[in-house]
Amino acid sequence: MFSLSSVELASFSFFAESFCGPEDHIILEENATYNLTSFQFGSERIYGYAYRCKYTIEAPSGHHVGVKFRHLGIIENAYDGLFLANKAYSGYQVPEDEYISDDNILEIIFTTDGAAETTGFDLMVYDYVKPGRTIRVRQKTTTTTNKKNKTKQTPTA
Repeated sequence: MFSLSSVELASFSFFAESFCGPEDHIILEENATYNLTSFQFGSERIYGYAYRCKYTIEAPSGHHVGVKFRHLGIIENAYDGLFLANKAYSGYQVPEDEYISDDNILEIIFTTDGAAETTGFDLMVYDYVKPGRTIRVRQKTTTTTNKKNKTKQTPTA
């Protein structure tokens, strides 16, 4: 029977999480987008064994995080999956609907068990403002004075 000591198991867990990518907390600026993919997506296009990757995506206060799926290739079993808040995704059918977070922070978790591997995922995450919501933007103004000493303020780009 094969078993790992707690030290070996902790080392293995650290090793697996180191393959999750360069960033685990992504801060989106206003109107920004970010490409988030599983490890090795686009090169060998195969994700590895026994990963548990956690990404925190943060949009500006008052905004939301939008997610558009561009590729989904995750084994359908009890262990492999891509979790966006309380929703799980697996399989090979790219969801048509975009996912919008409830607030400005979204946790994405990707888990694999090591039994098999496939292509993984490719997501576009972006800053999203719900329609009908007013966001106040400070606007620069230019003050001009005409010959009769009347002033006028106009917005400038």
